Amino acid sequence: MKKYNLKRFLASLLAVLMLASVTGVSPAVFAEDVGSTPPSQEETVSPVLKEKSGEVLIKSSMSDTEVSELLSKALISNYDQLDDTAKANLQWEYKYYGYTKHGVSSAKQYWGTINGGAPHNFAGINYSQKPLKSLDAGEYIVRLAGTTTEATLVKVDKYSTRLVLKENASITYNMDAAAEKEAIVANVIDYENSVLPAGTTAADFTVERKSGLLWPDIPDSKLDAGDGQDIRIKYNGNDTYKASDKVKATINVAKATVKVSVTPITTIYAGEEIDRSTFYTLNPNDPELDVYIFFVGVNSNKETCVNIKLSEDQEKLINSISDAQIKYLKYNESDTIRGKLNNGITFGELKDIINGIVTNKVIMGALELLDYDTEAIKNIVTALDTLTSISDDTVIAIGTPAHAGVYVATAVAVGKNYETGTGTGSLVVLKNWKGIKLEKNTAIFDGREITVSEAEAIANGDNTLCILTKDGEPLNSASAGSIHYWFTGVGKFYAKSTMPTAPGKYIVTATVRGGDFFAMPKTFVFTIVPDPAPEVTPET
Repeated sequence: MKKYNLKRFLASLLAVLMLASVTGVSPAVFAEDVGSTPPSQEETVSPVLKEKSGEVLIKSSMSDTEVSELLSKALISNYDQLDDTAKANLQWEYKYYGYTKHGVSSAKQYWGTINGGAPHNFAGINYSQKPLKSLDAGEYIVRLAGTTTEATLVKVDKYSTRLVLKENASITYNMDAAAEKEAIVANVIDYENSVLPAGTTAADFTVERKSGLLWPDIPDSKLDAGDGQDIRIKYNGNDTYKASDKVKATINVAKATVKVSVTPITTIYAGEEIDRSTFYTLNPNDPELDVYIFFVGVNSNKETCVNIKLSEDQEKLINSISDAQIKYLKYNESDTIRGKLNNGITFGELKDIINGIVTNKVIMGALELLDYDTEAIKNIVTALDTLTSISDDTVIAIGTPAHAGVYVATAVAVGKNYETGTGTGSLVVLKNWKGIKLEKNTAIFDGREITVSEAEAIANGDNTLCILTKDGEPLNSASAGSIHYWFTGVGKFYAKSTMPTAPGKYIVTATVRGGDFFAMPKTFVFTIVPDPAPEVTPET
């Protein structure tokens, strides 16, 4: 009896004797029962062989020990229950064909260690056995050394993969094609039902979108917003996993959002243009976005006005549309969208014109031939529709407001891949004083006196005493109405704001009131003389 079992027997006997002394029962009553239980023996777990393994990746660079361990884990169903000694004693054999030094195989198979064997002779021919790890991928018959039970080993150079995609998965448009590809891989692949290596990234896949009959790669060509778009994905494979087949699916791409930030307060002087590059910012700053800037306010003439500031590309688009209207629809310049914008057009008229253009196949076809994105035309109407507080009969003008005043500035970002974004700020147009001067009208004052007839013409508004200049160049005639005069007679009683017409010497002070410009007052003296007597032709 083993020492351990002897201890257990003595302990049991002692317990019985103690119980007997307390209860008064004879130990003989328990003797048969105690002795009837045979002592337990430690059990030895034997390996249980599977009929066939799953895929086993065996490389020629592996050691013999690594190969043996791979076979054991793949083919022994109770491998984890074996102790370390039993695992270490596992030896494998496989059925092989021998090969001569000239590469001729033997007619029959032999059993030999998976590590390869020494040359053997059969029918006078020497054959050698290759190690299992050096053989091509395929199925091989193996067994544990010293046993006769056979199993099938599936040896592979790379593991097989399976790619399963979700149907109608959704992502959000991204201007960065690489980021959009990452979103597709993360949201479309059904990882739970796919067979892929752990830790794959977007770089491990090829993603293609359907474009007509072609399948361009992403990120070379990203997906625009829209539902039900056809794509296909392939796992590219690596050193240990095979590439997958290309699998098709459909995907929905939602429009992205864009944040538009307008500088809270922008100050310019009358006659200047805003700098679009600093007036607003976009996040994301996608060049595909069209940004229209609207100004609504009251100018120095106490008039409510609305202006739309176009970019250079938008102006080119307006010009192209207008040119197409003239060429294909035989419009007059004044009837084109360019002519109407220059002459003044209402919100409602502008939207009606653009909607008419969008539905005109001839115009749209001509613009497409000029390589214009016709989606940009629709964007104009979308931008106008955001200004819900402005009625359709409001007249709109082109460009930065020309008159001094305070305006609400709204930047509207529109694009087919984005929800329309808006941002607001203020534009303050100050009276312009830089380089502005009040000057004598050189058409009247050329170093001589003026006549009564000329004075009467000035009084009637046919001409002006002074003009505003900027950097020495006359400003447009719209500035004239903001110049006011005060006339004082020299040596005679005259003090009025109206132009004198009687002969005499006068002092005039010209000032700028209201309007869009500021200049220092101008004071000078001028003389009115009678009209020269008409020449009389002597009679002959």
